[in-house]
Amino acid sequence: MRHRNTLTAAAAVLTVGALAGATSGALAQDAGSPAPAPVCDAKQVGEVTRCENFYTDYWPIVEQHMEELHQQALATNGGTVTIWDWYELDPSTIERFTTKFPGLTIKTQGLQYNLESAIIAAAATGAETSDFLGQPLTLGATMFDEGYYEPVDWTSLGLPAEWQGYGQVGQTPDSINGWQLQYNTDQTGTVPSSLDDFLAPEWKDKLAMASYAGQFFSGYGMKNGEEAMVKLIGDLRGSGNLLLTSDAGSMLSSGDKAVAFDAQNYNDNPAIAVAPWDGAGLWFQYAGVNTYGANKPGGALWALWNSYDPEWIGDRLTKPELAGTSVPFPGLPSSMIDTSTGLMKQNLDAYMTSFANGWDVFETRENRDEYIKMIQAADAAMQ
Repeated sequence: MRHRNTLTAAAAVLTVGALAGATSGALAQDAGSPAPAPVCDAKQVGEVTRCENFYTDYWPIVEQHMEELHQQALATNGGTVTIWDWYELDPSTIERFTTKFPGLTIKTQGLQYNLESAIIAAAATGAETSDFLGQPLTLGATMFDEGYYEPVDWTSLGLPAEWQGYGQVGQTPDSINGWQLQYNTDQTGTVPSSLDDFLAPEWKDKLAMASYAGQFFSGYGMKNGEEAMVKLIGDLRGSGNLLLTSDAGSMLSSGDKAVAFDAQNYNDNPAIAVAPWDGAGLWFQYAGVNTYGANKPGGALWALWNSYDPEWIGDRLTKPELAGTSVPFPGLPSSMIDTSTGLMKQNLDAYMTSFANGWDVFETRENRDEYIKMIQAADAAMQ
């Protein structure tokens, strides 16, 4: 049995010089004192500190470290970088990455709900595992507590210190997601901003959600209490207003249902709109390096590129074929975020409206365990 890891936000973290230690010796650093870190041109947007000068002042430093990581990744594990995530990486994404960082080989798997258990099992048996970790706080709690996150100091790789206060040690914010209301504008022109309003008779037989997505209600529970949350779930189901189904998205798109309780919208049906609501849970997805990975420099390199590379992020924000990727981290400069179009803009606008209205119940390392308990209570109430 593994001992519970007691690492806290105040614990010592690995710098760029120690990242590759277990596999290829200390990471090389230039001799002499480092240049002073840039100062974030900060703009507060809800929970997010946006560094408007990230690409002008920080990114050149990050790119220097990425080239160091590239060389170390080439010299580690035969240049093979293993990336397990919710979905297998698209070949075109791999090509983008390896074109910028030639010589590396990417091995990928999409494990969805089995992702965490597969990584834990690999560590227990010494089998090949992912070099990269990408999770929100609640889903990554067990792996963080049991020491799977290499305690990388991302500021030593050039990232703003202002971005490192959200997650646990070793995690850097990668993207944003959250629960929202998806609705068919052919069926309803507006939706309420309160879940309680969906108990009204006019919503009978008009609502749908996935039967496994009880977490949708967890933010409501964090704001109003577990008892109120459980009662709401029971009342929505008992009234006949809410249908639990494995096909909520298709029913919404066809117009069979007017509203789906869901998260990021991937449906390019022009009739589908999204809206935030008071009490919705929002969270950042975090990137990290697996303590048990065979190519830690490669894991860190992928985390930096996938989370912040301006060409890659710009394309994700604007190209329809990349609308199914995660919504980029909104701490990036306005000059980048404001380029968003299509589904990315739709989703990002909903999350930022939630921030602006103070509606969100944001996942933090301080409320993580309370959130986990609320998620478990919501899941139980959905059974």
